Amino acid sequence: MADMTTTAEASRDATDWHTAKGADGAVVADAEETARFMVALMKERFFGPMTLARMKYGGFWTGGHTLGCGADAYGHAGAGAGFKTESLVSGDGQTVAVLLLNGHGDRTDAAADKAIAELFCSA
Repeated sequence: MADMTTTAEASRDATDWHTAKGADGAVVADAEETARFMVALMKERFFGPMTLARMKYGGFWTGGHTLGCGADAYGHAGAGAGFKTESLVSGDGQTVAVLLLNGHGDRTDAAADKAIAELFCSA
């Protein structure tokens, strides 16, 4: 099924808007693969503790913030024409939430921020 996005004109198929991903570091993965990657990252399976600490506090993550449920989480988001990805993971890698959405824009972004926090807090 094609990903559909709604514009002022009409609904359009957004699957070929992004003809290529290049040097921006994009990762093509489903939610399960993304979750496994985030957990492995926090459990230092890729990098040692010093590198992970720099990632946590050096601007890579939107995080180290406390969510409405009192949980601390680190996250990363991405988007392109027709899609939005949000992910949150606990500092110890025990809790992870990944949200993949069709659509991108102010309303979608605000809804995604709220939904990922609720998803993480219910995990």
